[in-house]
Amino acid sequence: MEEWLLAFPKGPPQRWFSRAWDEAQQTYSWKIGQALSGQKQLWQESTRPNALFLSTAVQLNSEQLQPVYDWFNRILRTAQVGEWSPTFTASLCEKTDRREQVLAFLKAADLDIHDVQVSKEKFDVRSLPDEMPEAYKQQLAEELKGKNFFEIKTVHQTLDGRTVMFEFDEESDGTRKLFSFAGPWLDSLKNGYVLFIDELHDNLHPKLVHFLIELFHNPETNPNNAQLVFTTHETFILSQEVFRRDQTWFCEKDEGQATELIPLSDFSPRKGRENLELSYLAGRYGALPYIRKLKTA
Repeated sequence: MEEWLLAFPKGPPQRWFSRAWDEAQQTYSWKIGQALSGQKQLWQESTRPNALFLSTAVQLNSEQLQPVYDWFNRILRTAQVGEWSPTFTASLCEKTDRREQVLAFLKAADLDIHDVQVSKEKFDVRSLPDEMPEAYKQQLAEELKGKNFFEIKTVHQTLDGRTVMFEFDEESDGTRKLFSFAGPWLDSLKNGYVLFIDELHDNLHPKLVHFLIELFHNPETNPNNAQLVFTTHETFILSQEVFRRDQTWFCEKDEGQATELIPLSDFSPRKGRENLELSYLAGRYGALPYIRKLKTA
């Protein structure tokens, strides 16, 4: 629908390009800035309706836009739809030193997991149920061809020193989620990535949410300035002891059900003295659901 790029090479913003869908004309409205060099007309004409101008220009050798493309391609990490897969964390556990890092992460989060056992095998279409339709089997065979599947088992230790092994599916939702987070979290902190998470609080105790956030705030665990961007309904974490005022944004729906992002700094809360959670729940910052009375008759 819309795509734009502003650059700040010498202070004031430069609009390198913008592209917006014009509903009335049923076409795109383009503005290509003078600061963008190269074969701009060719890039514009080559951009398909379902593609980005940014990626098209880079594919057609725009050196100026390459660093921007590389940031999205190499630095930005986003969660999958729904719960994150444990596959990446499991792949780290194949190496002894990385498995120790994962175990340290889980123990720091107060998960009583003594060890993790991981086995890997290639996808085999013969493992699918006989009653599955043949057409669906063939589709899965194409999609999963050559991909690895991990069997994960967690090892717990009893007070008398015995070990008890759990299948990964036998662990709680919160434990499975933290295990799935461990790999991306450690990888982002190590490489300075920007990590996007939707509904961070889901199935996690508020203290664990605080733990995950603090790993990004602490320079000892985040020496490469990785960033975490997340959404949450957990108001416990809304505190000036956890976030600066410019780090918190509210999502407010307007009358047309469109969402507007509003920074907490717009409300000028008293620095260090205002209880943000109580002020939010009291409605000072908006972004609250409007609950109506349910009529049963």
